[in-house]
Amino acid sequence: MSNLTPQQKVDLAVSLVKNWAPKFNWIWKSDSKLHRAIGWCFEKLGMPGYMTQYWTTLNQEVARPEEARVGFNDEWSVMTHEGRHAIDANKITYPLFAFIYGLPQILGLLAIPLAVLLVLVTHSWLGLLGLLALGLFAPIPALGRAWLELRGYRVSISCDYWRYGAPQSDDQYLAFYVECFSSSPYYYMAGPLLKNWVQKKLQSYLDDLKAGNGFQGDAYLTSVRDLALSFAKEDSTN
Repeated sequence: MSNLTPQQKVDLAVSLVKNWAPKFNWIWKSDSKLHRAIGWCFEKLGMPGYMTQYWTTLNQEVARPEEARVGFNDEWSVMTHEGRHAIDANKITYPLFAFIYGLPQILGLLAIPLAVLLVLVTHSWLGLLGLLALGLFAPIPALGRAWLELRGYRVSISCDYWRYGAPQSDDQYLAFYVECFSSSPYYYMAGPLLKNWVQKKLQSYLDDLKAGNGFQGDAYLTSVRDLALSFAKEDSTN
């Protein structure tokens, strides 16, 4: 491989993911009515950037932000991160993946029809007590979401390591990723207690890579490693 464009690298990453998730593909967020609606809601909630900065995977489809239109060299690694989510969803079924990812906030959503049903069946206002579950919409730490994202960020950290080697400072390097887990794009899924757990897990991934066994037993990570090393070799000869 030589003189690959950023898009060609993305295409190779997508082809790799398809070995485990055959329906894996991508679209532009701006071309999707669904994502434009989601972006509008996030903007009204004071969380801009959904349409321009963040990649979003729903089932087997990655929605790419406007930032990706100009192309940048390492977007392929983002695709391998999102590919992990698609592979996990393909393995356990997307409804189960979405349920785990949406906890605990999704329980608040389910509580609304349940409360209405109780009012209609019992003809009392006791069912409205179920609306207390709306408190679950608050940014409560989300263990399931954090676990699934850790699987994705293990791929991201591995790509960084195989392309650029070990960081000069583990703490400074991992601080960026740890902060992602407690930021608005992930709806503050890691509170103070989960944040410490996330830090330890990410450090263990990096330690495994330094020890040379960060991909053993994981066929997907092994394939990602081969792709990352091929890109690193190409860059070193250009």
